[in-house]
Parts: sequence; C-alpha cells; structure tokens
Amino acid sequence: GGPTLEINPVDAAKRGIVDGQGVTVFNDRGRFRATAVVGESVKPGVVVSLGLRWRRFTDDGVNPNTTTSTALTDLGAGATFFDNLVEVAAAGEQSGGPPVPRREQGAHTPSPPDQTGQT
Repeated sequence: GGPTLEINPVDAAKRGIVDGQGVTVFNDRGRFRATAVVGESVKPGVVVSLGLRWRRFTDDGVNPNTTTSTALTDLGAGATFFDNLVEVAAAGEQSGGPPVPRREQGAHTPSPPDQTGQT
C-alpha cells in the first residue's frame, strides 16, 4: 500500500477524517497524500507517517520527506528531519492560501527560525 498517516481520533474528528480516508498532509515546504489510520497509537496534536518511502513508488512522486527541512542542527550539524509542523486535511479539502509547490529533487528550502530565533 501507499503512505499512511496515524492520527488520533480527537484530531481526526476535528477535521472530519475517518479511518481509511485519503488525507493531504502539508506545510510551507510541501505536501503529500496518505491514508488515515485513526487510532490511539498517537497523542492528540501528533501525527506519524514513515518517511522511508521512495518517491518513485508513490502515485504523485512525493513522500513525507517533502514536508521536512534540509537544515542542519546548530549543535553537531545533525539532521532536523525527524519531526516538523504540518497540517492535515481530508483529501481535496486543503484551504488557507495558495497551493504548496512540489519541491523538486535536489532543491533546498531554507527553514524559518524556530521560536527561540535559532535555525
């Protein structure tokens, strides 16, 4: 199967999402489509999708990594792609601004500073 997104029932209900429904996961960096897995496996306010999926094996050529940053941590220059802020909507119902462009392979999208002012 394709990408899945684990989402808590509280968050799913707020968005009108049911188990097995297609969803769009998006932020300012990109978007991807997934199938909702509604359950108590994650806390409210948290969603989980595995990023270990090759883009060439997805219907639209994108995967969860599309929503992550390519920035490095300030301590040790490590990866920052393990968690990020996203929004989830039932497939076809994304609103709140212009469409998010698909990031091309090799493109770099700088990350905005976090709330402490560090990148």
